[in-house]
Amino acid sequence: MDLLKDLKLGAERYYLWLYLGWRDVYRRYLRSFLGPSWLFINSLVLVSVMGPLYSFLFKIPMENYLGYMITSVLTWQTVAQIFNDIPSVYINNSGFITDVNLPFSVYHMQMLWRNLVIYGNSLIIILPVTFFSHLLNLQSFLLFPVNLLLVVLNGLFASYLIAGIGTRFRDIAPIMASIIQIAFFATPIIWKKEMLGPHYYLTYFNPFFHMLEMLRAPFLGYVPDAISYIVLSVTALIGFLLTFVSYRRIQTRVAYWL
Repeated sequence: MDLLKDLKLGAERYYLWLYLGWRDVYRRYLRSFLGPSWLFINSLVLVSVMGPLYSFLFKIPMENYLGYMITSVLTWQTVAQIFNDIPSVYINNSGFITDVNLPFSVYHMQMLWRNLVIYGNSLIIILPVTFFSHLLNLQSFLLFPVNLLLVVLNGLFASYLIAGIGTRFRDIAPIMASIIQIAFFATPIIWKKEMLGPHYYLTYFNPFFHMLEMLRAPFLGYVPDAISYIVLSVTALIGFLLTFVSYRRIQTRVAYWL
């Protein structure tokens, strides 16, 4: 089986990864009264503490900073969780992989769908906050589906490439977690790229910045820079080509590595 056939079969079995993604969310928050809402509640507590502090340190009026920070932190949570989950995609589905013949795309789409469902819960907070902060506008919001598609494509091909390596080498998961922790401070989440002054262009070398920007910009009332569209389009293409070339070499060995 090649990559294109794997993607096609996965798309045809959309009902399966939709169900598995929902099941993951349900099982993760089984017997929890608030369910996935705990994720953004934790973030709101973080923002309520850090917001006034960083607003003071950065000398930004609270009314201008709060909407930006809430949107950035909740959006980052989704991007970070996707990449934290990627190395364990096959490991978490080892029972299916060793016993059932399913296209690997099902497991990648399951992981992405699970995180998008949780992200949907975050929008319950993001939408009213940005609306009442007068940040939300229709023109930029209409770009959200396109922006989301670019992020999903990058996540999909990154998952194909890293999940197999993460199955073979179990150190990949903690390494990825460390990278995500560092990226939180290196990415304009609690600070703005304009604070770098003439060196703001350094943020363009951070791929996490472009994914974050794609998802948060529609809610903050502006269109991402053209370079973000270019970078994510190029990385999606490169990811597809690398996945296409390495698909047989990696995927045929996954069952033996589990």
